[in-house]
Amino acid sequence: MYGNFTGMLLENKYRIKEKIGKGGFACVYHVCDEHIQKDFALKMIFMENHKNNYNNNTESQTMFKEVHFLRQLNHKGLPQLHDVFVYENTICIVMELMQGETLDAYISKHGKFSEQEVWEIGKQLAEILRYLHGQSIPVIYTDLKPGNIVFHQGNVRMVDLGGAFQQFG
Repeated sequence: MYGNFTGMLLENKYRIKEKIGKGGFACVYHVCDEHIQKDFALKMIFMENHKNNYNNNTESQTMFKEVHFLRQLNHKGLPQLHDVFVYENTICIVMELMQGETLDAYISKHGKFSEQEVWEIGKQLAEILRYLHGQSIPVIYTDLKPGNIVFHQGNVRMVDLGGAFQQFG
């Protein structure tokens, strides 16, 4: 299911430009909403990859609960959701396209950060986590790693909230 979707038109408006990432359960594509001429990221969660993790009857409900709480978030350090739909056996989440490089890619290309830059990155990450944990039902982000942190013009943003969950009780 991780085929080449480049050029495909989904929902009669999202044109897939290129694949920008791949994980265990999903692929992320750069798409253009042809109705408003704006670029987004499209995360395609392939449901057959979840067979061992979820009961087939509740699988979609679990994924949409995740999307529901992500829609509640509004922070400059997190991607904003734009749309959600189902294509064949795939949940598609359209969100803000994060400009910049992951910290992994940045360090590979430019080398180490200065001590001051490390402090600034840490401060921005702590602010994002404080925001998530400060929700009326705290959101726990479980996949903090350099590959999920995008760095652009001194600003830090966290991506791949698929592993995040809300802490009840």
